[in-house]
Amino acid sequence: MEYRRLPGTEMEVSTVGFGLWSVATPWWGRFTDAQAIRLLRRARDRGVNLFDTAPGYGQGRGDRLLAEAFPGSERSELVVSAKLALHPSRPRGSPEPSSSPGPLLEDFALAGPPYDQGAIERQVEATLTRLGGSEVAALEIHNPTLRELGDGTLLGAMEGLVRSGRVRSWGVALGPSIGWLDEGLWALDHGADHVMTVYNLLEREPGDTLARWAGARGKGIFARVPHASGVLDGSLPARGHYPAEDHRALRDPAWLQRAGETVGALRPHTEARGRTLGELAIAALLAEPAVISVFPTFLTEEEVDRYGQVDRLPPVTPEESQTIRGRLQAIPSEVTTP
Repeated sequence: MEYRRLPGTEMEVSTVGFGLWSVATPWWGRFTDAQAIRLLRRARDRGVNLFDTAPGYGQGRGDRLLAEAFPGSERSELVVSAKLALHPSRPRGSPEPSSSPGPLLEDFALAGPPYDQGAIERQVEATLTRLGGSEVAALEIHNPTLRELGDGTLLGAMEGLVRSGRVRSWGVALGPSIGWLDEGLWALDHGADHVMTVYNLLEREPGDTLARWAGARGKGIFARVPHASGVLDGSLPARGHYPAEDHRALRDPAWLQRAGETVGALRPHTEARGRTLGELAIAALLAEPAVISVFPTFLTEEEVDRYGQVDRLPPVTPEESQTIRGRLQAIPSEVTTP
């Protein structure tokens, strides 16, 4: 496993991270505690030390699973990324949360946005209690709008948490759809150490712009959805339709189908060079120096084994990156969600 520095700290994090959204929520299937813990420990055995959790992942279940999987001194070996939960169901650019989050996000939606200092403090303390630790390496504001960021409360809270030693670095986690460029740029210009965003070979923006911006400022990017919701790892169902209870059902099936029909252009960069398509998707992101770590949505031990060793594959060179970009120019970069 390759490791890179977490901006704002001297900590080294694995270039492949584990997002607990996959095992703590029912969005990609239902995991028992034992199944989830087995997968988490498998990832650690393969060199993964970066684990990303959030209060909305099963109403704190992600935090509790992490604490149970790595008790005692094992917890100190981890680099934990946690989140300050705002409301997830708001569309990009909308000033206030939607009144109804919908069935896929019911567990995610907590009791409204924590805008005031007291609520922020209480949420962070609750997260630390569930995790069984006194600090987290990274704290990300989950889905903030530009108005919320500019209010000053969130920025002041992040700076205070770092000063208190409970948080080592802070950033913003943007989504669920791609977009949110202004929020990411604002955060990077106002002290954020990192941004988490949807970023993959088929959905390059806002990741490309954020990566350039972050790199020029000594900051970093966490890339999630590296496999474009199944398009780049071979798990996409026929006609791009996922079951209604699957989180990927939020994606536009027409785009998924269209994108799936174009990935043949990537064949010269896969088997002939000793990589599967899924491995190429991760290696291509790690070719970007500003990318700190990539978060596949791990569902099986086989995926953990395969993507946890992606650094052993031939790296994607800058020249190859340019060739890949040229081959994929016809694929649209923006994906909307209902």
